[in-house]
Amino acid sequence: MNVGAIIPGSDSTRRGQYVAVSAHFDHLGRGGERKSGAAGAGDVHPGADDNASGTAAVLELARRFRERPTPRSVIVLAFGAEELGLIGSRVFVDNAPVKLRHIVLAVNLDMVGRLTDGRLTIHGAEGRRRSLAVQANTQPRFSLTLVPQSSGRSDDYSFVARGVPAMHITTGDHRDYHRATDTADRIDFAGLARVTDYVERLVRAEASRR
Repeated sequence: MNVGAIIPGSDSTRRGQYVAVSAHFDHLGRGGERKSGAAGAGDVHPGADDNASGTAAVLELARRFRERPTPRSVIVLAFGAEELGLIGSRVFVDNAPVKLRHIVLAVNLDMVGRLTDGRLTIHGAEGRRRSLAVQANTQPRFSLTLVPQSSGRSDDYSFVARGVPAMHITTGDHRDYHRATDTADRIDFAGLARVTDYVERLVRAEASRR
């Protein structure tokens, strides 16, 4: 199941174009040998970073864009079944409520709750998207790792595969990835707030450009 909403743009000449902001909300349930990073682990896998962190950021961004819309419309999306092979996002792009060519950028958040030494990785940062990522990096600055291609591991890839420009923003993997120890007490909430602010600046810039 996917959950989403469209926040109409404030400019009548640009509201027919869209920036999509997404995160997946599913995780591994009780794990198990084939899914968990710890063989035989049958405990509940909370998925606090993967990907409650991204889902929380998207919900906050939805609130902000609803209160202060951008000239272009914003699509906010929470995808299901990412862990089963990007199924939710593939279903979305195959049945999108708007023409894919009208989505000028998709920004996907996956594991953004473990900021370490200010390091942020952005996949799909090439050309104008690279410039966009750099320009949004205002004080206090992140140490950005800008990767031109999609990692192919998260929902941005479903957009890329259909020719939609997309970025995947993440604070990176860690030892609790796909383990029952990915719990809320290990989330860097101040860092998550910084990442959310950064994504808002990036999306506003793209949704406002002429």
